[in-house]
Amino acid sequence: MDNNKKTIEEKILDAEESIIDPDVSATEAGAASSVEETAETVAHEESPAVTSAEGKPAPADDDDGFTDEVDLSAPLTPEEKPGEEAKPSEPTIDLYKEEESKEEADPAAVKAELEEKSAILETEENLQAIEAARQVFYAFYRKASRIKWIVTVIMIVIVAVAWIVPSFIQTGVDEEGNAVGLPTEVTLGIGIGGIVLMLAILIGYNFYYKKRVEKEMSDYFNSYYVANDNYVFGDLVSDRTGNVDSKIEPADLTDSGLYRDVVKVGSRNAIEFTYHGHKALYCDCSASVKGQKSLATVFVGKMMRIDNDFQGNELLVYLKGNKRALPPTTLEGRNLIEDTKTMLVYGEHDSKRLLIKEVRNAIASIATDSILVDLSILVKPGKTYFFFGYEDSLMVLPYDKAFDPKPTMHLKEDTRKTFALVDALDKAVSHLH
Repeated sequence: MDNNKKTIEEKILDAEESIIDPDVSATEAGAASSVEETAETVAHEESPAVTSAEGKPAPADDDDGFTDEVDLSAPLTPEEKPGEEAKPSEPTIDLYKEEESKEEADPAAVKAELEEKSAILETEENLQAIEAARQVFYAFYRKASRIKWIVTVIMIVIVAVAWIVPSFIQTGVDEEGNAVGLPTEVTLGIGIGGIVLMLAILIGYNFYYKKRVEKEMSDYFNSYYVANDNYVFGDLVSDRTGNVDSKIEPADLTDSGLYRDVVKVGSRNAIEFTYHGHKALYCDCSASVKGQKSLATVFVGKMMRIDNDFQGNELLVYLKGNKRALPPTTLEGRNLIEDTKTMLVYGEHDSKRLLIKEVRNAIASIATDSILVDLSILVKPGKTYFFFGYEDSLMVLPYDKAFDPKPTMHLKEDTRKTFALVDALDKAVSHLH
């Protein structure tokens, strides 16, 4: 999840906004090339993490994720005055956990995994619905591609005929017996008429095609999220409202205080529901800040905000991830009370009292990996926030390849563990009060 490049998840969100926002054009570059542009919005892209020459995370500028031209990897040594002792340096906080070594894929294991995925799709109705929706959309794309080429050839033929054929038309012979063709102004008029006809076909086709793309993609997104939410939440929640067109207000994200100077918040599928008497908001979202040349991503994944009865100083738990993780940008200045190999805990003495045995066990059950990159848990008076940093394998909708159910199954398991954590926090809050 590169901070200096627009991620594919943000492209998906931008494409989605163009579908459900009538004020935004779905294909700014013209519908003649909109099939490929639409395809790119749902295709996988990989962006390398920003690292230093030593393979470490690139140094940050003001905690907003931008790299600085100055090499910050070497400690600065201030000049010492006679009789003065150098102050001890602050201990370094590692925001990332150790990477697991990657082993080469065993062909037999790969085959077994494909068979397992196929078996899962045969038994889970909601996951089958996602794959069925993907196949419908991909079939539309392939058909639309063929039609696009046919229309393109027709337009080329019209222009060629309008400019070439009139030059071979004879209207008679002159006094010397030479063939006489059409007048130049007539030939020119026919050629221009051919161009006008081509433009009329192009504009009409683009208008029709744009509407079809918007409809087909909107139908696909809607089918995907209906099936996804049914599978992930099931009967755990009640009073569920919202759909893929629903968005959050920027303040729904920025009020958490985890990300500094956010200038753009993208979102989709903002749903609301009730869990054990608590009102909750859940969505796909991203947050960006101003970079040196363009916007820089500081968060992309899924966010859940749920009501609580807590009264006290806030508690922040950050579960560390790999080098593609995007930690909150407001960690500096917070009171660090725990730093382990897997998590950081910030807060005051009273907020640490929330970490009873049940809460710690619930947190320990959630592990970051190649799908759940990192997780921020923030308990504030009245609200608890969860920021799940997920990889492209979950956040990018399947397009030209068969739907992989594993990331969605991972999401379902993470969601159940998160609700268990909510229950544990309720118990901790009741003990405090």
